[in-house]
Amino acid sequence: MTPARSLSCQQSVLLENDYVRVVEFSVKAGESGEPHTQLPKVSYLAGAVRITLSDTPARIVLVEVKRVDGQPAPPSEDPPTVNKVSIRVLLENDSVRVMEAVLPPGFKEKQHTHPPYVTYIQTGGSVRMHFPDGSTRDLQFNTGEARFSDKVTHWAENTGTSTIRLMLVELRRR
Repeated sequence: MTPARSLSCQQSVLLENDYVRVVEFSVKAGESGEPHTQLPKVSYLAGAVRITLSDTPARIVLVEVKRVDGQPAPPSEDPPTVNKVSIRVLLENDSVRVMEAVLPPGFKEKQHTHPPYVTYIQTGGSVRMHFPDGSTRDLQFNTGEARFSDKVTHWAENTGTSTIRLMLVELRRR
């Protein structure tokens, strides 16, 4: 067995504000790291990962929670409740709720509300955001990008030709 190399990963801060820090790490196959501590976090892993050994490179996105003060939306405005086809809950606790959203081309969500949240764009595309006052905003979601939003009520429409995949991390206190 070949000994693992020490960790010399590439690290990029994708987003940082008073609420969160989103960091992306790229780790080469066979590298290992020293024990360390981190803020409470949510991790998104892309690639084959083993805790002690790895044969392929891995990409790790950490959403480190600094401050939690959002309140969950009422059931009539809850994203995975009103958008059961496109949003599923992956993890939920007192501090965060992690959801995956999949929006095929032409798909239109139903209106919903988020507390403050982070969006990590797994696969990007063109989106039109619709708001309760009737206004809209066209956006380009770029793969690998992280965005932060304060509490918002909206619904999204995929106006592009590719399926959009998002990881949403709502910051909340129950």
